[in-house]
Amino acid sequence: MLIDLKTCAKTAEPESVQLELTERMPSRVAPPCLLSCSYAAKAMTNYFLLTLNVSGDITIECQRCLTQFLYNYNNSTTLAICDNDAQAEKLMDEYECIVTKNSLVNLVELITDELHLCSPEYHSDITKCDAEVSKFIHFSPNINEKL
Repeated sequence: MLIDLKTCAKTAEPESVQLELTERMPSRVAPPCLLSCSYAAKAMTNYFLLTLNVSGDITIECQRCLTQFLYNYNNSTTLAICDNDAQAEKLMDEYECIVTKNSLVNLVELITDELHLCSPEYHSDITKCDAEVSKFIHFSPNINEKL
């Protein structure tokens, strides 16, 4: 789904869409992935700011115990969409940046990339891991300490 940032920036209200992601998914996320996304663009001097709010229930395969669990995904991201590398470098300290030669961005690709970066790899609480497997999982309180 392509978004024209010039057109989107002229709209006062955020737009909302339902997306079904099936391709290029993280291996830990079971497709299809049904997500709600609201987005808004704001025209800045030499770039656009694109704000994404993505939510939905996704099925994750825990990378510790290899069992699946339902995760309520909810993430907000603001991206600077620039038309050249020099502008992106100036903004990197403040925003995640994307360079595009026109004002079009692919929303599905952006959200798929977000899932790769922001979806959890395992249960947030180790006690939720499979009981049989968790017998073999041991953690040190000091991350630098070897077991």
